[in-house]
Amino acid sequence: MGTKLTMEADFYKKPFMSKGISIVVPLEEEQQLIHHKLFSEKERFMSEFKDVTIIKKANIYFDGKVTSRSVIFPDGSRKTLGIMLPGEYEFNTNDK
Repeated sequence: MGTKLTMEADFYKKPFMSKGISIVVPLEEEQQLIHHKLFSEKERFMSEFKDVTIIKKANIYFDGKVTSRSVIFPDGSRKTLGIMLPGEYEFNTNDK
């Protein structure tokens, strides 16, 4: 599940499909609903993070068009914040 852009684009589909994993993309109407829910819930619950630490050092990919940073919450949990400029990206997800 993801935003409409994520559901339409190939950057997540290709790595799975290359491993023989089928991808089921929701119908257009379902994509609209999911996209709306994600953004309306984001606004309701995630308009602001309080008392978090954002690690300044970023992981930078595709000449700076894709970046990610670690966000550490008060309970010690860690999340990744990814920012992608519009474009086509292919991530190498091979096992290391």
